[in-house]
Amino acid sequence: MQQPSLEQLEQQQLIWRGRESSGPVAARPSGWPELDRQLGGGLPSRGVITVQGPTGIGELRLLWPFLSGRGALSGHGVLSDHSVLSGHGALSGHSEHSEKDRLVALIAPPYPLNAESLPGAGMDLKRLLLVQPGTDREALWAAEQCLKSGACQAVCLWQDRVPLVQARRLQLAARAGESANFLFLGAHNAAAGLPVDLCLELSPHPHGIAVSVPRRKQGWALSRFVVAMTDVWPELTLDTRPRQRAPYSGFYPASEPRANTDTGARIEVGGEVRGEAG
Repeated sequence: MQQPSLEQLEQQQLIWRGRESSGPVAARPSGWPELDRQLGGGLPSRGVITVQGPTGIGELRLLWPFLSGRGALSGHGVLSDHSVLSGHGALSGHSEHSEKDRLVALIAPPYPLNAESLPGAGMDLKRLLLVQPGTDREALWAAEQCLKSGACQAVCLWQDRVPLVQARRLQLAARAGESANFLFLGAHNAAAGLPVDLCLELSPHPHGIAVSVPRRKQGWALSRFVVAMTDVWPELTLDTRPRQRAPYSGFYPASEPRANTDTGARIEVGGEVRGEAG
C-alpha cells in the first residue's frame, strides 16, 4: 500500500507547522471571559469546532452567548451586547447586524429543546432552525447545505462519528458560508486526525464546566481550565452563596417527562413554517 506523501498530508491539513501562521483567526467573543482569555479572543467565527464530553453537562449553556450573537451573560441570565471580533476587530464578510439576523441550525440534537427557556438564554426563536434527519447521512448532508448556504451563523451537529472525508467537506462548507460548525462527538469519540479549527474537551465541574483544548489550528494545546457559571446559573452549580432562580439550559433532562410548553412559537425560514418550537 502506497504511503501518502508529505504534500498530500498538508493538503488534507493533517500537518501543522508551529513556526508558520496563515494570518489571524477570525473569532467572536464566547460570552465567557475566561474562555475568551484562554483562546486569545473567542471562538472561531467560521470553521469546524469539535466538542467532546458527556451529554447534558452544560455544553449548550457554554455556547448560547456565542450562538445568540448578543454577547456576554449577566448575573441573571440576561445577555448584554458585545462587539463582534475578528483577527483585527471586525468580521470580514458579514456586518454585526447581519450576523444577528443569520440562522442557528441545530441538527439531530439528542434531547428535545425547551422552547420556553431559549429566550431567557438570549436566543431569538425566529433565528432557530431545528432539523431532525432520519439517518446520519441525511444529518451530514443537511449540515453541509446549511453551512455553505451563508444563511446560518452557526450549525450545531450531533454525530457519533464523522469520516475524515466528510469532516473536510464540512470545513470547506463552513469557510464558504462563513459559518461556525459545532460538531458534538460525545465522550468516547476522539477528534484526532480530523481537519478541525478547534477541539474542545468538556467535563463537569462543581462551578461550571472544565475545558481543555488538545488541538487548535493556530496555537498550542491548552491544559484544563474552568469556566465558572455560578454567577449566571447558580442553581445548576455547587456554590455556597445565596441562589436565585435561573433559566433552564435548553434541554429537558432525560429522566423528566416533557411538560406542555406550547407557546405558539414557530420556527420559520423564508416565511415557510419548518416546525413548532416547544
